Amino acid sequence: METRNCQNCKNNFNIEPDDFSFYEKIKVPAPTFCPECRLIRRLQSRNERVLFRAECALCKNPTITGYHPDNQYVIYCTNCFASDNWDPLSYGVDYDFSKTFFEQYSDLQKKVPHKGLYEIMSQNSTFSNYVFSSKDIYLSFTVVDSEWVYYTRSADRCKESMDCYNILDCESCYGCIQTSKSYGSTYLLESKDCVSSHFLFDCTNCTDCFMSSNLRNKQYYFRNKQLSRDEYKKAIELVSMNRISNINILKNEFNLMVLSSIHRYSSIIGSVDSTGDNIIRSKNTKDSFHSTETENSRFAMRTVGMKDSYDVIGSLQSELLYEVHGGARGSMNSHFVNVGTSTVDSEYTDYCTNTKDVFGSVSLNQQSYCILNKKYIKEEYHSLISKIKKHMVDMPYVDEKGRVYSFGEYFPQICVPFAYNESAAQEFFPLSGDEIINQGYLYREPIVPSYAPTISRGTIPDNINNVTDGIINEIIECAHNGHCDKHRCVGAFKINVEELSFYKKFGLPLPDLCPNCRHYDRLDYVHMPVLFKRKCNCVLNHQFHEGGTCEVEFETSYAPNRPEKVYCEKCYQQEVL
Repeated sequence: METRNCQNCKNNFNIEPDDFSFYEKIKVPAPTFCPECRLIRRLQSRNERVLFRAECALCKNPTITGYHPDNQYVIYCTNCFASDNWDPLSYGVDYDFSKTFFEQYSDLQKKVPHKGLYEIMSQNSTFSNYVFSSKDIYLSFTVVDSEWVYYTRSADRCKESMDCYNILDCESCYGCIQTSKSYGSTYLLESKDCVSSHFLFDCTNCTDCFMSSNLRNKQYYFRNKQLSRDEYKKAIELVSMNRISNINILKNEFNLMVLSSIHRYSSIIGSVDSTGDNIIRSKNTKDSFHSTETENSRFAMRTVGMKDSYDVIGSLQSELLYEVHGGARGSMNSHFVNVGTSTVDSEYTDYCTNTKDVFGSVSLNQQSYCILNKKYIKEEYHSLISKIKKHMVDMPYVDEKGRVYSFGEYFPQICVPFAYNESAAQEFFPLSGDEIINQGYLYREPIVPSYAPTISRGTIPDNINNVTDGIINEIIECAHNGHCDKHRCVGAFKINVEELSFYKKFGLPLPDLCPNCRHYDRLDYVHMPVLFKRKCNCVLNHQFHEGGTCEVEFETSYAPNRPEKVYCEKCYQQEVL
């Protein structure tokens, strides 16, 4: 093991022997940034939900993009980007050994057209980003193999669901967070296999349950008490969840219930030798979050079916990835990639698809042996790559903060099109404008649209049964009315026909907050993708405790200053299961 000092935050971090073996296997040097700073750096390359209106540079039609107008990037709409009306190889340039690689790469990024939004093999998903193989997705982000999903972040194989966060194999769900295999349910948190249930925390295989926590295989539980079928039906009817005033009261009750419940130190299900949180059916996956069927990987986040990879955000059925953001389905042995599908043996690429042996290139499709978008024969390519990597070490790029970027480091700020406060980094590691600037990141004053409401919140019927179809013609005032600085509140919002139909079908009231405010309210329940050392909070006298109370220390995503009662695995099993 070797201890190094991070050249960004100046904190020490360890590189384990297995880590060195991985770096040697893929032929890259060991990192000079610590794991957390590397994660932040990748998250900066990911702008999911800050969208802008733009004009397609090719067809001149209006389009939606995640690129700020000040970026000076060339933006194409989805149809033009996929057309044969342009050739990314026409922007190819010779490598200039008098300039740093990252300066040349940054220049190329501003010339080669970019697709406005990251959407692949999807239909009717214009206002969504990071959508793969899905249909009818609206204002949702990082969605895979799903249909009719609204206002949601992170949904895999889901259908007819709205206002959720990190859901898997769910249908007809609303307001659910970190929930899987559930149906017809609302406001579930860290639950799975639940049906027709509402306001549950850490429940599994429950049907017709309400405002309960830490349940297993239960039916007709109401506020953690067993009722008969008839008693439950009468009690749930009195709750009147079709009124927004009641929903807001129930949310407060739910928050108090969650705080008083037992929390498992980590959600690791059906996995072996794994650490992190929200890990499902994985093996030897360390320091990772929201990873499913992932093997022999470390520092992974939002991965499915990935193997033998380090430092990856967003990957499907790929392997041997390193420092990759958005390494979609079928990528292999690719490093330092910002969004790529089926990239093989490639490094330092941006939005490339079906490529092999590509280096420092942008927006290529079905190409091989390219450097800075210029095509070479195989022998020339490999000879030049060796020289470029040596040049990157001999003549590294040094930013304004003195951070050194040679071969082996992810992209510096000049190659990142998004400001820190536009990116996913701001959601997980929020900073003020001054902090962003002082740390050498890019900050932009938010362009937050302010819509003049045509109807105030107080004049909308409290009960969904009293809402008429005419509401779709109105602009509804957000209850925050633009006064919540961290939420990017837009002040007002609209309800479309399909959305209104969903509310009426499931007896849910119209929301009183705009989509951005609702998203940030859900984000309050989501832990940072960082592990902390903490002791078990169990003070009960279990027989396996030595000395009467538990002294087990573990790594958890619950920060030490959080007030929840966090239990180790043994104590959790004893109390809950």
